[in-house]
Amino acid sequence: MDNILPVILLGFVALIWLIIFVFLLRVLIVGIRSRSWSSVKGQIAHSELRRISRAETASLFDNYRTTIIYRYNIKGIEYKSVNISFGDLAWHLLGRGLRSRFNAKKITEKYSPEKFVRVYYNPDNPKQAILEPGIMHFHYLLTFLIVIVMGAFLCMILLKLIYA
Repeated sequence: MDNILPVILLGFVALIWLIIFVFLLRVLIVGIRSRSWSSVKGQIAHSELRRISRAETASLFDNYRTTIIYRYNIKGIEYKSVNISFGDLAWHLLGRGLRSRFNAKKITEKYSPEKFVRVYYNPDNPKQAILEPGIMHFHYLLTFLIVIVMGAFLCMILLKLIYA
């Protein structure tokens, strides 16, 4: 009965690990599939760079957040999206969308207002669109590291529980 709390805690940690892993795996799979999506001409509706102070993020440096909104039309229906790439989506969720000034400025210059762009959309769900198909290589590494580190951590805890 004394060992029940560690087992429950281990189960909770394993569940959180599984949720994160499934999310990242889904981003990888959909990102890879996006390479074969249909594309259409779109236009940048809004491009913004906003400074986030060190006090707001509790970091050593100021960070920047970019907001890119683009419009595209499929079969007479206008859609809007903010996703640049699937790697970018995961980066936003994991890193709160914060970037260095250099990277943020590069993105807002690349996707300046009124600029025409190629929009890649999911033919089965036209609301799902991106500007850069595929995924960033960063996500292969991130998924691998999360699986290895969390798997090793869970195995270590499990061994301690077994031999305690």
